Amino acid sequence: MSPQFVAFCFAHNHEIWGLFIEGRLVNYVVRGRIFAPGEDGLVIRIDERFDYDYKAFTVPDARGRGYAKMRAQIMRDAYAGATISPIIGYISVYNYPSLRSNDKENMSVLGYAGYWRVFGRYRFFGSKRVQEAGFRFDCPTPQERLIFDQN
Repeated sequence: MSPQFVAFCFAHNHEIWGLFIEGRLVNYVVRGRIFAPGEDGLVIRIDERFDYDYKAFTVPDARGRGYAKMRAQIMRDAYAGATISPIIGYISVYNYPSLRSNDKENMSVLGYAGYWRVFGRYRFFGSKRVQEAGFRFDCPTPQERLIFDQN
């Protein structure tokens, strides 16, 4: 995680949650709102009713030990009864460790969203429930492009 990315998170009120084991960061996730950087230079937009968990990572030698579940429990405990917005996450179809972790956590699947890039132009799609939740891929605005270029 670059210092520029951390600065972006703080500037836009995104939270960074991590799990340290014996002083070593082994798992983290970023929780954002409204928009976040996506893959391929795109932006993820999310309805303000929801929080968006993204950029989750577990160091390779710590995978499969349930650390993501432990970190998620720490997050739930930290909110201590406060009202929590429903959370949406996006997992790429080729991210097998995250898909496996999602299954272990018994997270529900809202639907599917994605995009095609044809002749330099993007075509976005999403299932009905995903669209109703306001989750979508998008091209960044010129102002957002400046933010992401600095990071």
